Amino acid sequence: MNDNRQAQILGSILWAQCIFVGSTFRTLPLTTGLAAISTTVVLLIHYLKNPSAVRDRSINPAVLKTIATVGFLVTAGLVAPWRAANRLSEEINYVYLAIDTLAHTAMIFSWILWMIRPAKGHASMIPLGCIITLMACAAGGASSSLTAQSAIALTICIGFVIGSEIILRHQHGFGAAAPGTRQSLPASKWLAPIFSLLVLSLLLMGTSGIANGTNMILPSIQNILQEELNTSFNAMAEESFVGGTRYVRGSKLGSLRKHMLGDPAEVAVQAYCEITPGYLRGSVFDQYFRGRWIDSGSFEYQRYTRTQRIPDRLIASDSAGSVELNVTSSKSLNRFELVPNPPDKIITIEVLSDPSKGSIIFTPLNTFWIEARARELSYSHHGIIRSGIDVRRPYVAGVGQQLPPTTINDKIKIFTRLVPPTLEEDLRRYGKEVVGQADSPYEIAEALSNHFQSEYGYSLTTEIKRPKREDPIIHFLDQKHDAHCEYFASATVLILRTLGIRARYVTGYIVDELSEDDTELWVGRNRDAHAWAEAYDEERQIWFPVESTPGLTYRTIEPEKADLLAANASGFQLDDISNGNETLFERFISWFASIRVSEPIVILFRISQLPLFVVLVLYLWQRHKGSVSSLDAREELRCRRMLRTVDRIVSRMDFIRDPSETLCQFADRIHSAACEQAIGSSRKQTLTHCADWYRTYATNRYQGQTPQPLKI
Repeated sequence: MNDNRQAQILGSILWAQCIFVGSTFRTLPLTTGLAAISTTVVLLIHYLKNPSAVRDRSINPAVLKTIATVGFLVTAGLVAPWRAANRLSEEINYVYLAIDTLAHTAMIFSWILWMIRPAKGHASMIPLGCIITLMACAAGGASSSLTAQSAIALTICIGFVIGSEIILRHQHGFGAAAPGTRQSLPASKWLAPIFSLLVLSLLLMGTSGIANGTNMILPSIQNILQEELNTSFNAMAEESFVGGTRYVRGSKLGSLRKHMLGDPAEVAVQAYCEITPGYLRGSVFDQYFRGRWIDSGSFEYQRYTRTQRIPDRLIASDSAGSVELNVTSSKSLNRFELVPNPPDKIITIEVLSDPSKGSIIFTPLNTFWIEARARELSYSHHGIIRSGIDVRRPYVAGVGQQLPPTTINDKIKIFTRLVPPTLEEDLRRYGKEVVGQADSPYEIAEALSNHFQSEYGYSLTTEIKRPKREDPIIHFLDQKHDAHCEYFASATVLILRTLGIRARYVTGYIVDELSEDDTELWVGRNRDAHAWAEAYDEERQIWFPVESTPGLTYRTIEPEKADLLAANASGFQLDDISNGNETLFERFISWFASIRVSEPIVILFRISQLPLFVVLVLYLWQRHKGSVSSLDAREELRCRRMLRTVDRIVSRMDFIRDPSETLCQFADRIHSAACEQAIGSSRKQTLTHCADWYRTYATNRYQGQTPQPLKI
C-alpha cells in the first residue's frame, strides 16, 4: 500500500470520527469545516509538493512525547472555553462539559497529527480515537436501536484495526514487513484482502442476524433487558450530574433540578397537536425512601427492597395504525389499546423523541391507545409504557376527554398508601391542619394544592441546608423554605397518603411552547421538566392530577377545546397550503437533517452483507476449482494431507515440529527420543516408523516423487 493510499484511509477514518462527534454534540458544521480545512492543508503540502522534499526529521522520543503532551494540553485549553461558552447557564453541567471538551480536543489534535504525518500517522492517534468514541457514546451518540448499536460497534472495530495496522506498521514494524524489505507474496496478492472481506461479510451477517433475531423473536426478553439497562444508567446518571443529556426521571430529590439547570434551552420533547399538549407523563413512582422515589414495577425496586417487583403487562398489537403522520416515516405503525372501550371523541398527539436521550415514552394521563413502531409493549400498572417502542420513529397517542378508569389490585393499593413510619405522624398532623373539614379526595387535594400555592415560594436557585439525619420533606414543611416542584409534589403525595388517599409521584415535561417554524409543533425543553402528584378516587376508580407547585396550573389535551378552536378558525385550513415542489424540497431537507450517523451505516451493512458474501464465496470456489484442476495441484494437496496426518499422530505423543526445523531434523529428534526415553515398545515402534516416514517423505518430495501414506 503506497503512502497516498494510506493517507486517504487515515483521513477517511478521521472524517468518520468527525461526523460522529459533530452529530453527537450538535457541532457538525464546525467539525466538518475543520476536517475540510485539514484535508485541504494536507493536499496542498504533501501532494502538490515533490514527495522527496518532504522528509521526516529525527527527533528524540522523549522530546517528541513532551511536545505531544504540551500540544494536547494547549489544544484542550483552547477548546474548553469554546465549549463552555455554548453551555452557560445558572449551573453548568461540568461532567457533560468535560465529556464534550475531551471529545473535541481529541478530535482536533488527531487532525493536527494527521496534517503533520498524513501517510504514517502517529501512535497517539490510536488512544485519541478510543477517547473520541467513548466520549461520543457516553453523550448518547449511538442510537438506541440494537441493530444500529451493533453496526456502530463493528464499524469502530474495523476502523481501529485498519488505523492501527497503518500506524504501527511504520513505527514498530507490526502487521507487515519493515520499510525497505520485501516479502514473498503469495500466489495471488488479492487472496488476503478477499479473505478479509469474507470475514467482514460473515461478521455483518452475524451481527445483523443476532440483532434482528432479538427484535423479532425475543421482544419480551429485549424489553426486560432494555429496562434493566435504562434503570442502571439512569441511577448512575442522577449520581454523576449528567441528567441534562438524558430524559428526566427525577427519582432522587434534586436530580430533576440538576436536569433543568444542566442545559435549560436544550429541546427534550417535541409533539404535533392541534392544541397545547400540556403535561406529558414519563415516569411514575410509588414508594418514598430517604429522599428518593422508587417505582415498584421497575428493577430498581428489587435492588432497594430485595423483593419481587410488580410485573408489567405485555400488550400485543391488535391492528395497523391509521393516523396520518406529520413526520414522514418509512416504517408503518401498529395500534395498541391501552384502555378498553375508548371514547368516540379522540384527539391525537404525535410525539417526536430523541433516541440519544433514552427510551422513555411520554403520554398524557388520559391516553386510551397508542400507535407506534413496535410489536409488543410493556405497560406498567401506573399507566406508562416502559419499553417496546422504537423511539427513532414518531408515536401517536389517542387522548380522550375523560380520565380513563383504572382498577387496582390489593398489592398496588398497599404501595400507593405507604408512608415511612418515622414521617407518618408529622405528615398527618400537618395535613389535618391544612385541609380542615374537606372530605372527598377532590376537596382534600384541592385544599392541599391551594395551601402550597399560596403559602410557599418557588425557586430553583435556593440552596437548601438541613441536618443530615432529618428527612428533606419534613425539613421543607417545618422551615417553609422556597423550593422547586420535586418538594411540592413529594409533600403532596405523602400527606395525601396519611389522610387515607392513594397517591403517586409523577415526572415528565410541560410541553406548551409553540415552535417558531411550525404552527402545530410544540416543544418541551430541559427547563420544562416537572414533577406533580396524582391521587386516586375510589368511588369513580380514576387517577386525577394534583398540581401543588406555586404559579402552575395543570393542563392537558381536551378534545372539547380542540373542537372550539376549530369552530373559531374562520374556515382557515392547513390543507389550503400548496403542496408543490417547495413542500417536497422542505420535506427532503427535514428528512436529511433528521438522519443519524448510525442509520446510513445500518443501511450500508444490510445492502452489502449478503451480496458481498455470495460474490466472495463464488470467487473463492472458482479459484479453488481452477487451482485443483491441474495434476500438479492435486498431487500437492494429497502430499500435504499425508503430512498433516502424520503430524497429528506424533503430536499426540508430545512431539511438535518447529517451523524452522526440517523434516530430517525432526525425524532425527523423534528417533533419538524413542531410543533414549523409557517408553513402551508399541509407542517406540510408532515413533520409529514416523521418523523413517518423514525421511522417506522428504527424499521423495525432493526428487519430485509422490510418497506413500504411513502404514502402522
